[in-house]
Amino acid sequence: MAKATNPGPTSSSSSKGSRAPTSFQFVTFSDVDQMRDATAISSIRRHAMKDIGRSRRKPKKKWLIEVPIDVPIDFNAPVEVVPAPKPAIGGGGVHTFFPIPIELDQVGKALLANIWREKGDCLFNAHREDWFSVGLDDPATFNQILANSELHLEATKNPDKLPRETATSVHYHQLAVSNIRKRMALGEVSTHILGCITGLLVYTEIAGAYERWLPQRNGLLSIIESLEGGLDGIEVNPQLRAATSWVELRGSFRQDIVPAVPLPQKWVQVADHLRTTTYYDYCPFAQGGIRDDMRCPLVSTFKELTQLGALVDGHLRENRADEARGTDIIIWTNVLAHRLLTLRPLQSACERLDKTSLLLLESWRLAMLTVIGRIYEMYGAHPLNASTYVRKQHELLSKNQIDWDGFMRTKLWIVYLAALEAGENTAKRRWFVMELVTSAADEGNHDYDELMERIKGVLWIPQLFEDKTEPLQRDIERTS
Repeated sequence: MAKATNPGPTSSSSSKGSRAPTSFQFVTFSDVDQMRDATAISSIRRHAMKDIGRSRRKPKKKWLIEVPIDVPIDFNAPVEVVPAPKPAIGGGGVHTFFPIPIELDQVGKALLANIWREKGDCLFNAHREDWFSVGLDDPATFNQILANSELHLEATKNPDKLPRETATSVHYHQLAVSNIRKRMALGEVSTHILGCITGLLVYTEIAGAYERWLPQRNGLLSIIESLEGGLDGIEVNPQLRAATSWVELRGSFRQDIVPAVPLPQKWVQVADHLRTTTYYDYCPFAQGGIRDDMRCPLVSTFKELTQLGALVDGHLRENRADEARGTDIIIWTNVLAHRLLTLRPLQSACERLDKTSLLLLESWRLAMLTVIGRIYEMYGAHPLNASTYVRKQHELLSKNQIDWDGFMRTKLWIVYLAALEAGENTAKRRWFVMELVTSAADEGNHDYDELMERIKGVLWIPQLFEDKTEPLQRDIERTS
């Protein structure tokens, strides 16, 4: 058995195109019977099929990920100096030994201090241990976190309006975008890229730039698909896995759209544990004539929200002394929010119900998400307010005739919550107040205290609602 190698193309054959060198294996026989030898046959077949298999082999798929990350603002605008929140770095609020992946100037340090505030309204701390850990792994992601911190500060100044993108937020946003654009142009698809895209989603969501948010979410989903193992592949990085679901759920909540990223299994387990260990005082009148045996998921979801409300009430009465319990509350809230955003009564989510019943269930769903918006704000997920749900509630109730028979107690609760969140001196507030007064009168309730007793019997968390009740009480009493 001899072995020879093709010397390659000569100058006379070069015009026909270059061909890769080919290895030949010569098999010689001294006897014709040797052609039937099993070893010889195996050797011939193995060598012959090698090139055939290579020619049939499909080339590896190349991923082309498109994520719109343009910033439609002048990048060269002068950067404003941000006053450092209290406590500033070195003042007890932030540890200076974090392995920060970028150099921080005074503005960056102030924005970092804002992330780690522990007191005050509209804190920026929901799932902070997850998304901040992701930011520490990559300079682009960390710059984006600082941009989000600045935009969050803007959102707290006027919570009833969308915040404007400041020169400071655009500065850090541009640093992140420039970095990530270069790396993606070189074909990088990694968990670091995924982490930065999660930061971009938070930025566009806080700014209310949903025309940018939706395409960026599509890019996030494409990156997840391109990673080895997909979503399951990042389970080994629990912080990144949680941050990915959290930022996508945030944006879905603000827009009332169906989430595209499944919940982490850990969140589901936490919610299941809390549901089986939390006592609650459920109001059976809340479900009216809708029974559990009709397989309507909103009934069981409302019962679970009542349980969550009891847990929130107890935790806030303890002045949030149990930090771990606060984290569990956010996780359980996420699970219920994900479920309510997925359920769509007007798209036949519940069987065997007529159109007016489905409209009633949609109003109920919007009210539950309004409560979830208040929990989110209380537990550091600002600006996840309920403005979207108040607007939809007004449109639903003002344009449709709904039969509330057997469900009037919950109607009073639904309309009161919407009035509470509609804002003072607004047309929506006046409409909800008139609807509330009229509905209460139809039920024989002409006294405010009696009305509140019925409303609080459905679902009520004092620390979430009572700071807004006094102005609403005046409006109701003036209208009665």
